Amino acid sequence: MSNLYEIPQRTRLLAILSPNATVFSWVLGAAPSCLFLFFPPALLCTMPIFIGLSAVGAYTGWRARKEMAEGVSDPRMNWIAGVGMVLGIVSVVIGILASIGIVLLFALGIGFTVFGNA
Repeated sequence: MSNLYEIPQRTRLLAILSPNATVFSWVLGAAPSCLFLFFPPALLCTMPIFIGLSAVGAYTGWRARKEMAEGVSDPRMNWIAGVGMVLGIVSVVIGILASIGIVLLFALGIGFTVFGNA
């Protein structure tokens, strides 16, 4: 019976890092971005963190799956890397769309009336 510790260290690290980076992006980037309702410049600080960590999650998941497909490592961690990659891609898209939407709201002046800053 094979053991999880027989999987190469690098691939195991990439596969585990992928979903964790995406979850941390939501904790460190997306959740605090709600502060923009009270302090709009907070969005400028938190959205790059959100998009950046999500991109790290997508890249590490892709890289781990690529190593598994090339036969460099054991494919038992494939599903973890896949989950992290998909969550990372979805989070990057959500972050970019949210950033564009909020910039448009404030550029059109709607954000100030909607959020009561007028």
